[in-house]
Amino acid sequence: MAKAANGHAPAHDELIAQLTGERDQLKSELSTLAGKLADAEAKLAEATAKLAALEEAREQAVSRIDWALDSLHNVLESSA
Repeated sequence: MAKAANGHAPAHDELIAQLTGERDQLKSELSTLAGKLADAEAKLAEATAKLAALEEAREQAVSRIDWALDSLHNVLESSA
């Protein structure tokens, strides 16, 4: 079996080149996915904060409505 200058058979060199290419492609895909994950995590944090603010606003609105209804009820009772 003939060996290349690096001491490996030509088939080994081709396999190493193929595996190196696959490794580089996977590293690139991993980097892309990591970026997408970071973007998704940032959007999730933003949505979570927005949801908390909306829930707080809802609680305040419900509280004000309850207070207004109680006030009207008290006015009606004192008028009767």
